[in-house]
Amino acid sequence: MSFILPNIGEGIDNISVSEILVEENQEIKSNDSVLLVETDKASMEIPIDKDCIIEKILVQEGDTISPGQKILEVKNLDAK
Repeated sequence: MSFILPNIGEGIDNISVSEILVEENQEIKSNDSVLLVETDKASMEIPIDKDCIIEKILVQEGDTISPGQKILEVKNLDAK
C-alpha cells in the first residue's frame, strides 16, 4: 500500500524534502509526522493517515516532490 503526498495548499505544486522523520520497518500511528518539507514560504510536517509499518521510503532528503506522488510504501498494522 502506498502513502501519497496529500495536497498541502492551493498553488503548492513542488515542495522540498528537508528531513525524513521515519525509518523502514518502523511502526507508526495515525497523525505521526513522516516528513518535514519546505515550500518557498514555510516548512511543515506531513502526518500519516493510518496506523501502519513503514515498508519502504520512496523519497530522499533534498528531493523535490509534488502532491499525489507516492512517498512511502506502508503495511497496515492489522496485516502483520
